[in-house]
Amino acid sequence: MSTVSATEREIATQPDCWRRAARLGVRSAVLPKHGEHVAVVGCGTSWFVGQACAALREQRGLGRTDAFAASLSPAAVTTTACWSSAAPAPPQRLSSCSMS
Repeated sequence: MSTVSATEREIATQPDCWRRAARLGVRSAVLPKHGEHVAVVGCGTSWFVGQACAALREQRGLGRTDAFAASLSPAAVTTTACWSSAAPAPPQRLSSCSMS
C-alpha cells in the first residue's frame, strides 16, 4: 500500500509539467506579441501565476501586462490582448477585452 498522498504525487509531476508547458509555449501562436498590452484575469492560483507572468513580461520589456483577480478587475480595461485562464481549459486569447 502506498503512503504517498495525492498532493505529493501532484507536486512530483510539476517539474515535468513545467518543462512541457515551456516547450509548448515557445511554439504557440497564441502568445502575446512583443509590445502588446496584455491583461491576465484569474482567480486563486491563476491570478498568482498571472501576477508572476506580468512581472516577468514587463521586466523583459515585452509590453505592459496587468494581472487582475476576476472579482477585482477594473471597470474598463483597454488592451490589445486579453487572456482568460479559466480551468480546466488552457489559457485562451480573447478577441476583445472589455471588463465591467
